[in-house]
Amino acid sequence: MTKINYFFFYLVKSTYYHCCKLLQQASEKGIIKLNKQIETEWKITPQPKKLTEYNWNNSLSEKLVSELQQIPQILQESSELIAPNFLIQHLEKISNTCYKWFNLLQITE
Repeated sequence: MTKINYFFFYLVKSTYYHCCKLLQQASEKGIIKLNKQIETEWKITPQPKKLTEYNWNNSLSEKLVSELQQIPQILQESSELIAPNFLIQHLEKISNTCYKWFNLLQITE
């Protein structure tokens, strides 16, 4: 693996870690409840709203939502063309946006 590949792998892992941390913080503040009986399959209650139902207050949030909503299409194209690099490139794009977004984020009730 090259240095660049390690960097993007780090970004994806870091994004995953931050997402888990945000879920834990929201659970600790009573905003959501996490059922962690199976560690790899956390259940969130109440059922979260769809991303499109939230009122996003900045363009970075809207960009992240847009990138997340493109995942099914990217998966479809990647599998049809047997091009896993499409998915990897999209995950890198999401990770970069997430990294910037996390710096602006605060958990509130």
